Amino acid sequence: MPDYIVLDGKGWKFMAKPVNLAPVCQEMLVQYLPENRIVTSANWDGYLCEWVIKNDSLYLHRVTFEMEIGAKIAVDTDSLYKIFRPYLTHDGICASWFSGEVRAGRGDMVRYSEYSFMSYYETEYVLKIENGGIAHMELYHNRTIDGYDYDNIIKGVSKRFDYDDFPGLDGRLLVECNVVGITSGGIVTDIECRPLRVDGKLPPNKIKEMMKKIEETLKSIRPWKRYCLNGDTAWFLDGYRLVLPIVRNRLKACAKNGKLNAGEDVCYINTFGDTIVPFGRYKYCCHDTIEGIGFVYNNKGDIICIDNSGNELAKVFKCGNRPDMEQDGFFRIVDDNGLIGYADMSGCITIKPQFRYANPFKNGRAWVKLSGNAFATSAQNGMTYFSGGNNYWLCIDKSGAILPFLSPIGY
Repeated sequence: MPDYIVLDGKGWKFMAKPVNLAPVCQEMLVQYLPENRIVTSANWDGYLCEWVIKNDSLYLHRVTFEMEIGAKIAVDTDSLYKIFRPYLTHDGICASWFSGEVRAGRGDMVRYSEYSFMSYYETEYVLKIENGGIAHMELYHNRTIDGYDYDNIIKGVSKRFDYDDFPGLDGRLLVECNVVGITSGGIVTDIECRPLRVDGKLPPNKIKEMMKKIEETLKSIRPWKRYCLNGDTAWFLDGYRLVLPIVRNRLKACAKNGKLNAGEDVCYINTFGDTIVPFGRYKYCCHDTIEGIGFVYNNKGDIICIDNSGNELAKVFKCGNRPDMEQDGFFRIVDDNGLIGYADMSGCITIKPQFRYANPFKNGRAWVKLSGNAFATSAQNGMTYFSGGNNYWLCIDKSGAILPFLSPIGY
């Protein structure tokens, strides 16, 4: 807890403990004060000193302590002359043992630190003291310069980091980052990352590749939050090291009544509590959590595939009132004309809608029809299959290429 100083007729927090640099006097002061005074984690000494400036020198005004919380007791310097006898002058107890550059602050806190002397305030004096004399004083007005702070950097990296590029990664990723270079404008020019925790199974070369990608991602997040502090620009951390827990972005469905029933109006919030999909856009289909892709009903009753950022990827083929299920890494999609195509489990459209009838993939192949008719059947798993009809069925591979097989009935 800082001491206290009077400047310009006002009270300021004094980010210094001059008495602690006069160890003999400090020991005598501790013995003089009541032993059962209140000592806290914020004030281990159990007392605070109040200072004033007289004739351009720093003087001890009084010492305060508490026997009960909120009941301050003050000891004037008249009672402390014997303790500080070597430093007595006609004006009182002069801190002639003390030299250094110290700060005095008042107003709202601009930058917080768990170490109280490292916190900064709206208005601050910087005092240069030489043997108790005030050699120089300068007034500063501190402020925050907007930018990404720690929490928003974590969000930014987590949102931009593509887990799908590293399929062996499963779960939490904890990264230590050392900022090597950052400009006064809050632009990170150089940063080094190393893994502290990687859940899953990734070979060393992929972990190294992942760290490089995180470094580039961090440099793309700009500007970082910084401060104008006593004439200098500082960024939001006390040091140049930060630890980032990178989490996979997920969308979670929320219903107004708390019940996720098919057709219920829902919104989707992400891992960080941001509403990505508001109420009124979609209705619940089958996914309460969307990690990569998920299916929802739109207001027309169509089933839509969306990603974990809320982007629409494709209209999903319906099996009755249910979405098509994944088979052999693909699911069926449709366009507004009812033509059928295929998408993979990342939501990427691999074969654009072009078939009048199309069956699920099996063993890398699927039977399709460009025209004609066919009979629809529903299997026990709820999937819809087509067969028969006029015209021939074509066999395609996963690239959409037609294979040299024809069948009059499908499979």
